[in-house]
This record gives sequence, structure tokens and C-alpha cells, in this order.
Amino acid sequence: MLRRTIKLMVVVFLFSIMGIGLLLLFNYYDIGIPCLFHQLTGLYCPGCGLTRAFIMLQNFDLFGAIRMNALIVFIPIVLIYIIISMIRYIKNTKPYFLKIPQPITYLILFLVVIFGIIRNIPGFEYFRPY
Repeated sequence: MLRRTIKLMVVVFLFSIMGIGLLLLFNYYDIGIPCLFHQLTGLYCPGCGLTRAFIMLQNFDLFGAIRMNALIVFIPIVLIYIIISMIRYIKNTKPYFLKIPQPITYLILFLVVIFGIIRNIPGFEYFRPY
């Protein structure tokens, strides 16, 4: 069981390093990942602009990152959750994953859906990535 968990942690670590490497390449070559939802519908999904927001965070432009996609503020919360869960598992004091209360899960889902709707309403162009 412990070997399997260590292998899983190594895989997660390697994929994280690859993701950071890709973001650095995107920043260097000034390319982005096209959004299939936006290409098919012309509307902006809640995730549109996240790659550019990460690139702006690499350049320490917090305001620009939030301007690209306001949901970027949830990323540190998710990372803290993952880190605490892994530390608790390594110390073997609690189960691996912390249980998120169901109302908080629904609140986050609600905020993501509302953000996706608002950024497509005329007059709220500020929420669209530029």
C-alpha cells in the first residue's frame, strides 16, 4: 500500500513539473492553449484565460492574472488543500484526503457557473480574457 502511494506521489510530482515546464514554454514562445468551447460556441468558458493568468503570475502580475481569469484566486486554496492532505497522509494521522463539506463544494460550483455566465453577458466584458 505504501509503495503504491509513493508511486502515485511521484507521478503527481512529475506531472506537476511537466505542467510548470509547459507553462514556461508557453510564456517563452508566447503561445496559448486554444479553448474548444470558445471556438465552437464563441462564448467564454469559466476556464478561458487560465493559462495566460498562470503566465502572468510567473511574471508577478497579480492584477493581470485576476483580470485574465478571476478564478485564479482558487488555485492557492486547492494547492494548500493538496499539500495538507499529503502531509496528513505521510504522518499517517488522518485519512489522505480531507473531506470538504458539501455546502462548500456546491458554493464553489455555483460561483464557477455564475462566473461563466456573467463573463458572457454584454456589459461585463471586463471579466473576459483579453
